[in-house]
Amino acid sequence: MAVTASERLHDVRLVRNLLIPLSDGVTLAADLHLPDAPGPYPTLVSLYPYRKDDIIGSFTAYTRRWFAQRGYAQLLVDVRGYGGSAGKRAESFHPLVESVDTREVVEWAAAQDWSDGAVGVWGISYGGLTALAAGVARPPHLRAIAPVYPLWDVYEDIASPGGVSTMISQNQWSTIMLAQRLAPPTFRDAAGRWLEVWHERLARVEEEGVDISHWLGRDGSDEYWRERVLPIERIEVPTFLIGGWRDLFPQGVAAAFERIAAPKRLLFGPWLHIQPDIAAREPVDWLGLLLRFWDEHLRGAEPADDPAVLAYVQGAGGWRSETTWPPGDLEERVFRPAGGGALGAEPDDGSDEHAANPLVGSTGGQWDAMATGMGYPLDQGPDDVLSLTYTSAPFDAPLELAGSPTVVVDAVRIDGEGPFDLVAKLVDVAPDGGAELIASGWARTPGGPTTVRLWSTAWALAPGHRLRLSLSCADFPRTWPDPSSPRIRVARAGSSLHLSVASTRLGEPVEPPRPDAVPVADRFPWTVTGGPRWTIERDLANDAVTVTLGGGETMRLPEGGTLEIRQHAAAHASAAHAEGARVDASAAIDIVHPDGERVEVETRSSAWRDRNVYEGRVTLNGHPLLERTWRAP
Repeated sequence: MAVTASERLHDVRLVRNLLIPLSDGVTLAADLHLPDAPGPYPTLVSLYPYRKDDIIGSFTAYTRRWFAQRGYAQLLVDVRGYGGSAGKRAESFHPLVESVDTREVVEWAAAQDWSDGAVGVWGISYGGLTALAAGVARPPHLRAIAPVYPLWDVYEDIASPGGVSTMISQNQWSTIMLAQRLAPPTFRDAAGRWLEVWHERLARVEEEGVDISHWLGRDGSDEYWRERVLPIERIEVPTFLIGGWRDLFPQGVAAAFERIAAPKRLLFGPWLHIQPDIAAREPVDWLGLLLRFWDEHLRGAEPADDPAVLAYVQGAGGWRSETTWPPGDLEERVFRPAGGGALGAEPDDGSDEHAANPLVGSTGGQWDAMATGMGYPLDQGPDDVLSLTYTSAPFDAPLELAGSPTVVVDAVRIDGEGPFDLVAKLVDVAPDGGAELIASGWARTPGGPTTVRLWSTAWALAPGHRLRLSLSCADFPRTWPDPSSPRIRVARAGSSLHLSVASTRLGEPVEPPRPDAVPVADRFPWTVTGGPRWTIERDLANDAVTVTLGGGETMRLPEGGTLEIRQHAAAHASAAHAEGARVDASAAIDIVHPDGERVEVETRSSAWRDRNVYEGRVTLNGHPLLERTWRAP
């Protein structure tokens, strides 16, 4: 049998700090991995704001080399205003702006002598956004895209899903990004361009401030947000979407798959914001699946016999194959709250009262924005005790559901006026009382019947298990606690839970390709030390909770020297003073070059629901270069 192009493993050569000229005069910096074999090659492009020379370079070092070994040119690009790239960067998460630059990068890459003109764009998280942006931009040489854990509607996906403002993830991310903008490029070219880029950026950061502060005070009707929605219906090239049920963006991935009309594939696993082959649960050889996708669409290989949809059904399910998602043969099943905390089929004319507790949510898991592999939901019992719950009788047969459950909640305030937050959670209750989170959803409501859409999921309840609907006004620290701690009344007759369920089961059982074991030194070749942090501290005397997330890494830089990054975010809330909830975050980057020169960057922030304060400090060999405070509004 003949060996295919992707089965021949090549040595790899690295070309550092290519400069990509854009039409407005800005130059972007990129690193290029090439097969050490006769070219030209099909080309893969990834664009991130996370610094190719160190942070994202370390995170993606293995995957970039992996594709180059199999005959692909792999280009890693710093987006404008970050890392080694020049240009003004007023704020992040502007997908239409990313579309313009990504289109030019694709066409530049296609015109290089090492490229055969067939280009694919792929990436994780923000890199997934830029992949979708490339599809929307439709550059002529783009052949396919592979967005992994992407977002594409900034308001609904990350800023304020359902109109409820997210809490710890925003401020943790923005504090780290401020540190990354203040730090110099760690690739120091002989001509000194790196120093010009750094000095220009420091001046701009002093003037522009922290980009995420632009989000404060804007509701969903603001034109600002409409400009930050990618029209993904424009995508015409084949698209391979990868999502995680426990990731930040399962709803965005599922919605994108439904809206994109181009040829498409979907891989959905029980993962946090981490590469699927190193996930703690159900790891999958996603690189092998991607390789077959690229071979088909960039090399013209015969289509692989892979399912259009490969999805993990959580709970009592397993891996299933489908032709579309959600499956087309689902039927609606409606459950209704009843007296005594029951959940059944018949309407009930009664009502129930609930006093909001701002501490609800700490067992719901954490959005792992930093890809540490931490944050799976815990047992929901402690949160359910503080919530208004309705629980079904045990099921005699399996119940398998898919898609986005919806909950209609007919609730009004009974302690005053004004809108309030609603949080709905669906929970799988085992015979031993263990309570596992299925999905959550949020909505800001003025009162009255309100539809709360839960995040997309796939779940199988085993016989003997019960279904629980849990209602509250908080999901701390993923969202800001409602500062008014409302007391509400829920009318049971006007409230209902709507599920899309399979008549028998979801899809066909299938075993996905599993990854080979890779030595740690090969999988993380730049990393010296590193590790995550996640704690939940309960102050019993003052009825308060602090949730802390953090981590760090020390890495060896390709040209020598080291970079150490540390980050920390702590969200605080007390039952008596919901209005005082806050997030304190910090980040530090310590760069030591081979000649002994040392740059230290420190950023700190404190944020409340309606305001924030950021501080930044930069020193060179112990001498201050910048010290600044930004406040918003």
